[in-house]
Amino acid sequence: KALAMEEKLYPDGPHPDLAASYNNLSIRYAALGDNKAAMEWALKALAMKEQLYPDGPHPDLAKSYGSLSNRYAALGDNKAALKWQLKAVETEEACFPDMPHPDLVLYYKNLAISYRDCNDPTQADHYFQKAAAMQAALDARNT
Repeated sequence: KALAMEEKLYPDGPHPDLAASYNNLSIRYAALGDNKAAMEWALKALAMKEQLYPDGPHPDLAKSYGSLSNRYAALGDNKAALKWQLKAVETEEACFPDMPHPDLVLYYKNLAISYRDCNDPTQADHYFQKAAAMQAALDARNT
């Protein structure tokens, strides 16, 4: 119902609220175990976000790349999950090049998990350590 209302509110094209609804539907379908529908909605969210942010890196794009990574992981395609998680990290790093950011900590942890799932413990350990170091920097900054 929320999506139908938003589609009426924004009939002329892409809008962040529509993209968020598509992503929310992806999450709901994933929770129900319907990974195919979850993937379809995640791809729709990404397509809309690419229209909204055509000029380069944006945190919302990183979130969509991370969502696609999660969807591929749920489907058992660890290589595709790794590819999209790398893209999420690269995008988030470009958005926040000179400072630690809490979202980047999460992306590093997720990238470590993707490397672990692809049987690359060296890279997994590297990104777990990177996440821990960034979290420590954030904690120090906030005290």
